[in-house]
Amino acid sequence: MSHPCPFSRPILDVIQDQLSLLEPGHVHDPCAGEGVRLATICAYESHTFSGTEIQPNFIKHDSVKVGDSTIQNTYPVPGYYLVTSIVYPNGMADDHEARDLSERNTYRSANGEPLEINNMGKYGYRKTIRGGTSKKRLAYWDLASKMVSCWDGAKVAFVNVSDFQFSKGGETFVEPVVSDWRELLQRNGWSVHEIKVRTQRQRQGSNGDKRVETESVLVCVTNDTAISMAMAD
Repeated sequence: MSHPCPFSRPILDVIQDQLSLLEPGHVHDPCAGEGVRLATICAYESHTFSGTEIQPNFIKHDSVKVGDSTIQNTYPVPGYYLVTSIVYPNGMADDHEARDLSERNTYRSANGEPLEINNMGKYGYRKTIRGGTSKKRLAYWDLASKMVSCWDGAKVAFVNVSDFQFSKGGETFVEPVVSDWRELLQRNGWSVHEIKVRTQRQRQGSNGDKRVETESVLVCVTNDTAISMAMAD
């Protein structure tokens, strides 16, 4: 089965540019999905690669193992570079089992069976109210916090994330997922620099035009001077 949200080419180009500035080392993706695209550029840039993916059905590369990114012992020994694309909690992050024959591009439909309890892809909170008590919103950020707390062994982290747009009550809203992720990373001691990347986005469906135009790569470091080259646009 194919992962519904693999790294896009523009995002991979930015990540490859960043990895090319670093000394050869080990790259780990805790939310690796298929793993093939990132593994390919790691090999090209002389980095070794590993990853974990919570849904076995998505894994396609031998260096990706089944694992839960919220558990510390699924990570390599300290000193690695972390590269990952985070689940965007939009309409694709959904564990609903469709009862009709309409085409759905969601984590559940791609996986073909219920998602694991700690898969953030279960907890899309599109159209919920900020500041409220949405169970899915709370679950998403609880898992995100647990995952980021496991990243203390990384030298640098490259995190692909995006805002999303939705309509409710005749109004259009943008959910500021990027700034929320930035704040979470900063609370965990990371200094964060944002690289905005224009991408094509997913355009299918009746609301295919309701997409923000850019995604972001958050370059996260704990020592700006030690890795200053990776902070350049």
